[in-house]
Amino acid sequence: MAGLYEGLTLRYITSKKHEREPIDTPSPTKDETYFDQVTTQSKQLLNTLDTIRQEASKRTTVTEENQGKIGILISCYQPEKHIKGFLSNLLQLENPQRLVPIVINAGMNLSSRKLILEAFEEGNFHDTLFIDKPNCGIYDAWNTGIKAMGENVSYLTNFNVDDRRHPLCLEIQASVLDTFRQRKVSITDYLYFFHAFDDIRRIYEMNEGNSTHLPIANKRTLVYKNLPHSSPLWRTSLHSQGDCGLFDDDYKSAGDADFWYRVSRAHNEAFEVTSLPLSLYFQNPEGLSTKPNTVGMAEHHTCSRIHYMKLIEEIDDTISTEFTEQHLQVTDPEHVQLYAAISKIKHP
Repeated sequence: MAGLYEGLTLRYITSKKHEREPIDTPSPTKDETYFDQVTTQSKQLLNTLDTIRQEASKRTTVTEENQGKIGILISCYQPEKHIKGFLSNLLQLENPQRLVPIVINAGMNLSSRKLILEAFEEGNFHDTLFIDKPNCGIYDAWNTGIKAMGENVSYLTNFNVDDRRHPLCLEIQASVLDTFRQRKVSITDYLYFFHAFDDIRRIYEMNEGNSTHLPIANKRTLVYKNLPHSSPLWRTSLHSQGDCGLFDDDYKSAGDADFWYRVSRAHNEAFEVTSLPLSLYFQNPEGLSTKPNTVGMAEHHTCSRIHYMKLIEEIDDTISTEFTEQHLQVTDPEHVQLYAAISKIKHP
C-alpha cells in the first residue's frame, strides 16, 4: 500500500488509526485486467480520502466542500483524428454532474463541431461551454476558458484531445484537493501510450509497463520530470488577482511549465502526487510539444532558466554574505543544487 500510494496517503497509512485498522487489499483475481486493478485501487483510495476528511471534520468546524465544480479546458485545433475517442472517454468520466467541459474552437470542421455538441447533449454535465476563437494558441484558449468560467468552478483541468483519463481520474484529483486543503495542484501518475485506440481498456492492457512513477513535486523537482505534466487539476483561485495570474500566451508550448514554476514559488507544498496511472498520455508524433523540431525545448529552457535564477535569489536571501561572495557568482543553472547542498552543510 505504501508503495502504491507513495507520497499521497503516507500520512494516513502511518497513522495510529491505520495501524489499528489496516486496510485489507484484495489480491488481483486471475481474470482481473490491469484496468480493473487500477479501478479497484482508485476506489480504495477514494475511500481512504473520505476517511481522512471524516476524521478531520471531527476535530474542526470546517465545512465540507467536496463536489466543487470542475471546469475542463479543451483546446481544439484540427481535432478530427482523435475527436471520437476523446468524446467517448469524456462521457465515461464519473460524476458528470460536477463537470463543466469548456471547448475552445481554434479550428475544426463541421463534423467535429456536430460530434462535440451531440456529446454535450448526451452527457449529464453540470454545464457546457463552446467558444469560437479561430487560430488562437493553446494558452490563449485556456485563458479564454478560465475567464469565461470565472468563479463558477472550484477546480480546473486541461484535457488534450489526443490524451485520455481513467473514469475516476478527476474524482480522485478533486478529492485530493478537498482533503488536503493546503495543496493547490493535484497530479496523478501517467501511462504512456503510442497507438491511438478508442477503447481505454485496450490502452491500459497494451501499456501496463509504461507508467512514469512521478516523484514528489516541488519547486526543485519540477524541472526534472516536466511536472505536473499534461493533466493536472488545480484550484481556480490560483488565477485570482494577486496570486499567479493567467497562463503566459506568448509561449507556444511551454506556457504551462512557466505557470507551474510560478505556482511552486508562490505556494509552499503546492503539489500532491497520486501514484496511480490515471492520466494517459499519447506520445503523439504530430503533437505541438512532441513533434520533431518543436519550439517546446527552447521555450522550456528559457522559462527553466528564469526559474533557476529565482531559486538562486532565494538562496542568496538565506545564506551568509560571505558564502554568496565566494560561491554564487557562477550562474550556470546546473550548479544550483550544489549551492543548496553546501549551504545546508555550512549553515544548518
